[in-house]
Amino acid sequence: IWARLAKKIGHSKTYTIGLASYGVSLLFSVFIVDAFQYYLVSILNGVSGSSFLIMLSPVFADCYDEIAVKIKKHQQTTLIGIRNVFVRISVVIQSFIIAIIYALTYYDPGDESHQFEALLGLRIIQGLIPFIVCIVGALIFYKWFDLKGTKKQELTLKLRELGL
Repeated sequence: IWARLAKKIGHSKTYTIGLASYGVSLLFSVFIVDAFQYYLVSILNGVSGSSFLIMLSPVFADCYDEIAVKIKKHQQTTLIGIRNVFVRISVVIQSFIIAIIYALTYYDPGDESHQFEALLGLRIIQGLIPFIVCIVGALIFYKWFDLKGTKKQELTLKLRELGL
C-alpha cells in the first residue's frame, strides 16, 4: 500500500502523511477504555506506523545522496553513526519526560489512592506527547525537506556524473 502511494506522490509526501497519521493514531491511545478499543488502536498504529517506518529508508537515502554530491564522496556509515547518537540522546530525553510525568501524577504502583492520576500520566506518555512530537515533526519535515521533483532529478544526474 505505502510503496504504491510513494510511487504516485513521492517518498517525502508519503513520509509526511505516515508521520502525521501515526501521530493521530497515537492520540487515540488517550481514549482507550477497554480491550477492543486497544486492539483497534493497535491495528491503526501498526498500519500508520508502518508507512512512517517504510518511508524512512528512502528519505534517508535521498539525504545521503545529497551529502554525497556536496562532498563528492559517500559517507553513509558516518552519517548512520551520527543519526544513532541522536537516537540515543532521544532515549535519554524520553526517560526524563517519563520520570517528570510520573512525578507530576504521583505514580506509585503500590498506592491505589492515586490510580486516576497514574492512569492520566500513562495516557499522556502513550498518547498526547507522541502525538505532539509526530505532528510537529511532520510539519517541520513537510516545510523544510526540499528533495522533491526537479531538485531530486538534478541530484540523481549529479550522482551519475560523479560516478557515485
